[in-house]
Parts: sequence; C-alpha cells; structure tokens
Amino acid sequence: ATGGNGGNGILGNGGNGGTAAVTPTHVTGTNASLNFVSLTGTETGGNGGTATGAGFAGGIGAAFFDAPILPDFTASSALTGGDAIVSLTAQGGNGGNGLVGANAGFGGDVTLFDAVGASSTGGNEVMTQNAFAGNGGSSNGGFADIGGQATDTLIFTDPGNAKLITANLASVGGNGGARTGGFTNGENGSIATVEADVVGNRAVTINASETGGNGGDSANGTAAGSGASEIATTPIAVGNSNGNGNVTVGLTATGGNGGTAGILGNGGDGGQARLTNAVAGSQSLPGGTLSLTPNAIAGNGGGS
Repeated sequence: ATGGNGGNGILGNGGNGGTAAVTPTHVTGTNASLNFVSLTGTETGGNGGTATGAGFAGGIGAAFFDAPILPDFTASSALTGGDAIVSLTAQGGNGGNGLVGANAGFGGDVTLFDAVGASSTGGNEVMTQNAFAGNGGSSNGGFADIGGQATDTLIFTDPGNAKLITANLASVGGNGGARTGGFTNGENGSIATVEADVVGNRAVTINASETGGNGGDSANGTAAGSGASEIATTPIAVGNSNGNGNVTVGLTATGGNGGTAGILGNGGDGGQARLTNAVAGSQSLPGGTLSLTPNAIAGNGGGS
C-alpha cells in the first residue's frame, strides 16, 4: 500500500503526505502439497509537498504507528515440517522541500511493535520486520527539517514448535535535511531503535540492526548536520531456547555520517556507535551452541 504525496504550494504551504495501511492479514497453509506459507506486506507513506516563499513550509512526511494487540501479519503452517515466512516493511514519507525562503517539512516517524508473527510445527519460522523513517526536507533560504525516528520492536514466544526461528529486524532513522542556500545550517540525522526478544523451543537466530540518519549538507552556512548516534547499554537483542537448540544473536549499530559543508562552514560530526551488554542469550538445556555478536560502526565526519 502506498500513500499519496502532498500537493505543492506556491506562496503557500505544501500538503502533508498521506498514510497507507495494509489490512491485517493472517494466512494459514493447510494444503498437503505446500511445504511453506509466505506473507509479505509493504506500507509506504506519502511525501510532503514542496512550499515556495518565505513564511511557508513544506508538508510533513507520512508517519506510521503499528502496535496491534495481535500481530497484523501472521503466517502459519498447519503441516508438520512446513515453514512459515512473514515480512513487513514500513517506510515513512519524506518531508517536503522549501524553496525561495520557505522552510522544509520533517520526515515521518515509523514505529512497529510486534506487527508480525509466525507458527510452525517442526519447520522454520522466519519473521522480518523493517522500520524506515522518512528524511527531512531541504530548504533554499529557509530552515531545513529533521528526519523521522524509527522504532522496531519484536517480542515473540513461539506458539508452535519450530525447529528454527529466525527474526530479522532493521531500523533506520531519517536523514537531516540539507540547506542549499540562505547561509543556514544542515539538520542533524535522527535516531533508530531496535529491540528483539525471541523465545523458541529449539533453535533461535536473531539478526538485528539500527542505523542512525545522516546529517544534512550545508551549502553556505556555518555547519552541516551531524549524524545520529546509536548507543545501547542494556540488552536489546535477546534470544532464548527452552531446549538445547543453538542460539545465535547478532546486533549491528551504525552511527550516521556527518553532512558536508561549503567553504564557509564545518562538516558535521559522525554519529557514535556504542554497544554495552546489548546482546544476550540462553539455553535451558545443555548441548547447543550460544553465539553473541555485537557490532558497532561509527559514522564518518563530514567534509568542508
């Protein structure tokens, strides 16, 4: 589902982007000829419209907030050994640009909380949940705006008895808008947050990442925007097996890059990346392997 873009304003504000929503879907495979069930959903928010003229502003990018009581997208296999595969990606809309002195609009936030689920007996459960925030709009002669924040959370306990649960989560913050004229600065990138807590009866694998937004460029201001920092000091990626299945947990935090400034300004700072006790895992019975891998990648500083 894709939301519409906001209309442009000439000596007026840009319109806000429209939100798109996919109807909650629950698919169960019962056909003996099928060895897997797969469900994919995509939600893309509309972009804010462009504004022209001092005193006006670009439209706001569409935001998403999806925190259902039960998962919106669930794939289930009723066959022993059948796989259940489900994926949901939400993309926030970008903020509208500002021209001839108009300010820009901010990018849309994206929040996903337990939006996917899966069930299998003896097969694989594969869940992918992605939250991508919209970028802030750029401005010529006015103020650029910030990108949206992204939050991606999955707390899941296997309702079946899958031989392997794989959870893939990616959260990306929006980039700060650029200042293309008017001696103003680029905006900072926005943060992303990811959290995965998965409990299975056998093997569990988690692949999680959070990536900060990049800072916006500045053509002739004093500074470009800084990249967002990604810092976690408590467990945010946790895998647990109620048996002796292998548990593999990987988490990558990446700071945003600083924006580039013209000859009159300083480049933006790169975002920090720091993980302290951010991954964890356990097995109730001996015999399996436990692998915990945190990766922290700082952003690059911007040039000038």
